[in-house]
Formats: sequence, C-alpha cells, structure tokens
Amino acid sequence: MRRALALASAGVAGALVLVGAIAIPSLAGDRAAVPARSASGVTIAEAIAYGDDVAQRIDVCLPRGEATVDRAAILLVHGGSWARGSRTDAHWRDTCEWLAAAGYVVANVDYRLAPAHPFPAGIDDVTAALAWLRAPETLEAYRIDPARIGAVGGSAGGNLATLLATSGEGAWDAGPRVASVVTLSAPLDLTGADVADDFVARQLAYLGCDAFVDCAAAALASPATFADPTDPPVLVVHGDEDPIPLAQARSFVEALEDADAPVQLAVVPSHRHSIGLLEEPGVRDAVLAFLETTLQEPALG
Repeated sequence: MRRALALASAGVAGALVLVGAIAIPSLAGDRAAVPARSASGVTIAEAIAYGDDVAQRIDVCLPRGEATVDRAAILLVHGGSWARGSRTDAHWRDTCEWLAAAGYVVANVDYRLAPAHPFPAGIDDVTAALAWLRAPETLEAYRIDPARIGAVGGSAGGNLATLLATSGEGAWDAGPRVASVVTLSAPLDLTGADVADDFVARQLAYLGCDAFVDCAAAALASPATFADPTDPPVLVVHGDEDPIPLAQARSFVEALEDADAPVQLAVVPSHRHSIGLLEEPGVRDAVLAFLETTLQEPALG
C-alpha cells in the first residue's frame, strides 16, 4: 500500500496550486580523465559514453565531499522539442549542479534527436542511460543506491522522463524503472489533443508521421497510455500560461489518478517554460521536497 506524500511546506503551498494526493556500457568509454570541479564544489565527470552514437553521452554531477554511504541519483533529461538542446547548455548544466549540491548524484543525459532520429530513439536512449546508471560498475564508482533513482525532465525531456516512469510494470528499483519523476512543462499527450498550433509540426516530426490520424507512434509516445497502479510517484509542474497547454497536464494527472497511480500537479502562475519554471517562487522548494520525500527511502514499488 502506498504512502501518502506531503510534498510542500506551507510556504511553498502558498506559491503554487497543488492538486492531488500521492497515495550496459562500461565506465571506460569517454569518461573525462580529470573530472572538473565547479565553483559550488560540485565535481563533474564529462562526456561519458553510454552508447556508440556520439549523441549518447552523459555528464555526472557529484555532490561535494567524499561519499561514505550509497546515495540517491537523478537522471536529468533536457528539452528542446526532441530536436535540439543538450546536456551542455548552460541552464541544464546549472540544473545538474543545483541538484548535485542538494545531495544527489545527477546523470545529465544527451539523446539522439529528431527528425534524423524520430520516436522511439529518444526514449530508447533515456532507457539505455538508465541502464548505464544502474550497471554495477556505475553504482560502485559513484556510490549510488539502485533503489533510489529518480528522473527530472523539462519540456520534451519531461515527456521522456514521464514515459520512463509509466512504461513497464513492477518494482521501481531494477531494470528500466525509476522511483520518482519530476516533469516541468512536458507535452504529455502526443495524439493531437490539446496541442498548440505552432507545436504541431515539431510534434509530428518527432513522431515520424505526416498527421495524427493513423499515427501509431502518437499513443506509444504518450505516457498516459501505459498508466497502471505500479507507476512511481510523479510531480507534474506546469505554468498556467505555458506554451504547452495546461490541459495536457491535467488530463495526464487524471489518467494516473484513474489508474490509482501516485501523482501530484503543481500549477504555477507563470508563462515560463521547462526549467525556466525553477525561477518562479516556491518551485525549487517544491521539487526538492518531492525528491526528498520520494527518494529518501528505498523504493516501495
């Protein structure tokens, strides 16, 4: 039976509208010989290969200090309409360092991009990155607890992180499963419902379809398609004036609730998109509170 999760302090709740209760490749690869250290004290191991394609690379941001116990980890997935963006972009690197400074081992992942690599390349790569993160040699090298691995994604990366959460069934501590997901401004229904006019072409290019009618990939790329009671806790953060319609977030939350899966929606009064929402009052606190609650103990899937 799932725990109820209290995700926000009184201060955070005052800033957000919270809806709903929460009832392998080796390390050798392209690993940097001398990991960099940021001004915050976070150590960054750059451009580690988790696959053969040049796009299949990870930067690992490590909390300051020597690890004496196994730690929770986060797979960080960048946005960019599945067609652009990179782990090396300054705002994604900053997010990697911020989460590492909070005590998490963070794997900031790149993946193959559309239209050259349409669905399912992106989710295949994110799944492969998780397999790399869960490989015994990775767990040992970075002192990671395999029962406490979560995912955070923004925009298209939020779609991939959330699809990772709902795909598959069973325990959250093994295989292609995670124990917790935070998604920011994600397109969550790719079937053509509630899609903004200026996003249609980008969405279809990612799906590899000319139209939504008879596009089998559309449902397969929509996380709600696979919702079931074994899904891990998901925090859906979305601006009320986001370019991705809020209706998508609400429909996704309803689908998880109908499946008796743990989910919470945080509606932010903002037009900011993706990790830009982290600059709004209370959002960072809400995200860290959720991660602490869901990743502080071994996964209970």
